[in-house]
Amino acid sequence: MRDCWASLFTERALTYLRRHGATEAGMGVVVQAMVNADVAGVAFTANPLTGDGGEIVITAAYGLGTSVADGRVSPDTIRIDKATRGPRDRVMGEKRTRVVLRRADSGEASTTPAADGDLAARTVEEDVPEALRAELCLSDAHLRALDALCSRCEAVFGGSQDLEFAVTGDHVHLLQRRAITRG
Repeated sequence: MRDCWASLFTERALTYLRRHGATEAGMGVVVQAMVNADVAGVAFTANPLTGDGGEIVITAAYGLGTSVADGRVSPDTIRIDKATRGPRDRVMGEKRTRVVLRRADSGEASTTPAADGDLAARTVEEDVPEALRAELCLSDAHLRALDALCSRCEAVFGGSQDLEFAVTGDHVHLLQRRAITRG
């Protein structure tokens, strides 16, 4: 938490604040439990590449979202038509590997998160079984839940949204939400 708070005083952050005319700044640090995801990804309530507000774009892969965010895996991509609430298309990614939490005692995948250390030190990359690679990582029920979540976030927060999510079993967890920005 100290490192996060201290990042407010880096040269880059201070330059940004000065450039935008800020004379004072503060920072809150959010601490949340790590979700040991079966599947994780990102959902956009408008296509981030084309700006099409008539569709939701979801990318997801097995394991923690770090493998999607850092480009280690080719995720599944599903585009949902907002008018019909049905998929426009589904593109299956390779999903050869997944990142999972490491067991504190053995280095193997864990069902409970470790409480200390950096995320990279608490995770392990493993191969995804062939049978799972050959199917979409999100079920139709997951897609319906994500569609509903995207619609709710757009209604509550206004405008197009960028959501990070995790799935454990049948439950979809909203991890983070922000407005889609261009630039």
